[in-house]
Amino acid sequence: MGYYWRARNIPELQEVQPADRHEWWQVARGRVWRGWIQWTCVAAGALAYVGARQLDDTLHLNPFAGLLVVLVAAGLVGGSFEFFCVQPRARRWLREHLHEFRTDDGDAGATGAVRR
Repeated sequence: MGYYWRARNIPELQEVQPADRHEWWQVARGRVWRGWIQWTCVAAGALAYVGARQLDDTLHLNPFAGLLVVLVAAGLVGGSFEFFCVQPRARRWLREHLHEFRTDDGDAGATGAVRR
C-alpha cells in the first residue's frame, strides 16, 4: 500500500486534468472523513494526549518539552489515520465513483464539475 504526498501522484487521479486533481482529492477525502473515522480519531487523539501528559509527568519535563511530546503524539496519531484509514478509503471512493462524473469527451476534470 503506497502513500502519496501530493494529489498529482495518486494513480486514481491520473485521468483527471492536473488543475482539478486537488479539488477531486478534497471531495474524496470529505466523503470518507465521516462517521466512525472522525470519532475514532478523536478518541485516539484524546488517548494520545493523556498518554503524552502521563509521560510528561513521569519524566518531569519542563513545559516546552511537555508541549513537544503532545505535539509529536498528535502528529503520529493524525499521520497514522491519514495513512491507514483516510487515504486508502478515499482512493477506493475515487475508483468507484470518479467514472460517474465523466463528461462526454471522457474528461473527469472540468473545473466546477465536482458535485458535492
